[in-house]
Amino acid sequence: MHVTLLTLIAALVGFAVGVYASHVGDLTFYEASGVGTVGAVTVFTAGMMILDYIREQ
Repeated sequence: MHVTLLTLIAALVGFAVGVYASHVGDLTFYEASGVGTVGAVTVFTAGMMILDYIREQ
Protein backbone atom coordinates (compact mmCIF):
# COMPACT_ATOMS: atom_id res chain seq x y z
CA MET A 1 0.00 0.00 0.00
CA HIS A 2 2.75 2.46 0.96
CA VAL A 3 4.80 1.79 -2.17
CA THR A 4 1.75 2.25 -4.41
CA LEU A 5 0.94 5.57 -2.76
CA LEU A 6 4.58 6.64 -3.01
CA THR A 7 4.61 5.78 -6.72
CA LEU A 8 1.48 7.84 -7.33
CA ILE A 9 2.93 10.82 -5.46
CA ALA A 10 6.21 10.53 -7.38
CA ALA A 11 4.35 10.48 -10.71
CA LEU A 12 2.31 13.55 -9.76
CA VAL A 13 5.41 15.42 -8.60
CA GLY A 14 7.23 14.50 -11.80
CA PHE A 15 4.33 15.78 -13.88
CA ALA A 16 4.14 19.02 -11.92
CA VAL A 17 7.91 19.59 -12.14
CA GLY A 18 7.85 18.93 -15.89
CA VAL A 19 5.01 21.38 -16.48
CA TYR A 20 6.69 23.99 -14.28
CA ALA A 21 10.03 23.56 -16.06
CA SER A 22 8.31 23.82 -19.43
CA HIS A 23 6.66 27.14 -18.61
CA VAL A 24 9.29 28.83 -16.45
CA GLY A 25 12.46 27.45 -17.98
CA ASP A 26 11.32 27.87 -21.60
CA LEU A 27 12.27 24.25 -22.30
CA THR A 28 11.10 22.04 -25.13
CA PHE A 29 8.78 19.12 -24.45
CA TYR A 30 11.63 16.60 -24.36
CA GLU A 31 13.81 18.66 -22.02
CA ALA A 32 10.86 19.27 -19.68
CA SER A 33 10.05 15.55 -19.74
CA GLY A 34 13.62 14.80 -18.68
CA VAL A 35 13.42 17.26 -15.81
CA GLY A 36 10.08 15.77 -14.73
CA THR A 37 11.51 12.26 -14.84
CA VAL A 38 14.44 13.28 -12.66
CA GLY A 39 11.99 14.87 -10.21
CA ALA A 40 9.87 11.71 -10.08
CA VAL A 41 12.88 9.43 -9.57
CA THR A 42 14.23 11.70 -6.84
CA VAL A 43 10.95 11.76 -4.93
CA PHE A 44 10.50 8.00 -5.30
CA THR A 45 14.05 7.26 -4.12
CA ALA A 46 13.77 9.58 -1.13
CA GLY A 47 10.39 8.09 -0.24
CA MET A 48 11.74 4.54 -0.39
CA MET A 49 14.64 5.52 1.85
CA ILE A 50 12.20 7.04 4.35
CA LEU A 51 9.98 3.93 4.29
CA ASP A 52 13.02 1.71 4.82
CA TYR A 53 14.11 3.84 7.78
CA ILE A 54 10.61 3.74 9.30
CA ARG A 55 10.40 -0.05 8.93
CA GLU A 56 13.76 -0.50 10.69
CA GLN A 57 12.61 1.50 13.72
